[in-house]
Amino acid sequence: MLPSPSSPESNALIVEGGGMKGAFSGGVLACMSKYFPSNKFELVVGVSAGSCVSAFYIADEGDLTPQKITDIWKHELYGNRFISFFNPLTKLKTILDQNYLIDYIFKNKYKLNPHILEEKDKPNFYVVVSDLQNHIPRYIKATKENMFSLLKAATALPIATRGKHLFENFILGDGGNLDPIPIEAVIKAGYKNITVVLNHPLDYVTKPIGRITSRLAFYSNPGFARTLRHFHHRMFNRAKMILKNPPPNINLNIIAPGEFMPVKTVTTNIKKLQYTVNKGWQTAYANFSKKLIL
Repeated sequence: MLPSPSSPESNALIVEGGGMKGAFSGGVLACMSKYFPSNKFELVVGVSAGSCVSAFYIADEGDLTPQKITDIWKHELYGNRFISFFNPLTKLKTILDQNYLIDYIFKNKYKLNPHILEEKDKPNFYVVVSDLQNHIPRYIKATKENMFSLLKAATALPIATRGKHLFENFILGDGGNLDPIPIEAVIKAGYKNITVVLNHPLDYVTKPIGRITSRLAFYSNPGFARTLRHFHHRMFNRAKMILKNPPPNINLNIIAPGEFMPVKTVTTNIKKLQYTVNKGWQTAYANFSKKLIL
């Protein structure tokens, strides 16, 4: 469960995932770290790639943070270093190399500091994951002790990785499977002022995941494959309906691309990634300049 707000004026932030589509939210949060820092929010909820970007946004290091976020997307994730369809054949790794992302990029090269989460002026940081045993979404608070393991669970994309990660006796996977845009959970917690960062246009809705795709994604867990097939599109499209027609007294600030970005879930083309990051920054900056931010 997500924590309740301390006051009716408290702000919450939701950051959507989507694998490499998160390059857009990367640009958005890089811009936000410069003009609207994380201490403006009481709650930050990240999904999949959105949880990784959110972690850097919260671990704000002043002028270094925007550069770190954009550098990771523009210079560290292109080509075959992070994602390669040859990994399972040549390196005995999954297509998406979580160890490269979390252990090397986050822990060592860019030194994401989990201890910053404990500082008093930082928001509560929650990560959405899918419980593969109980077939429910879980909202888990990131702490200095669990953050890196939690990010591995959040980025356990089906097919691209093994799709699961053992975390504190739970078998967890990408939160986007069951709650890709957790607007209902945040509203239920009591927040009325909510900023939502999307990686798709607001009007985009999705179709059900096909039977073959869901079975490939969770071939060893047919029960969850069925859950994914029946619930993913419903949760995604229901969230979009709420964003377009929010309940009374809910104030939404939605930052989304005006058109589809050229990146897909496993895109590694450097020009497409750089374009998408830049679009995210430009969209966020335009949002702030119009004073739509809460």
